[in-house]
Amino acid sequence: GELVQAALSASSKCESVRQNRLLSLIMFIAEMSQEMLNQSTNIFQDVNCLILREQMG
Repeated sequence: GELVQAALSASSKCESVRQNRLLSLIMFIAEMSQEMLNQSTNIFQDVNCLILREQMG
């Protein structure tokens, strides 16, 4: 996503190893939270489908 791109461009500019490690950690967390967001959206859609199916009979 955009957050990852921003972290990547920032990491190419920064010199210190410590900053790079921090950025890769931030990128990792960003990826994880995006994945969790996608998962919860899928679950929500599945539940919606089930509810609709029940209502339709």
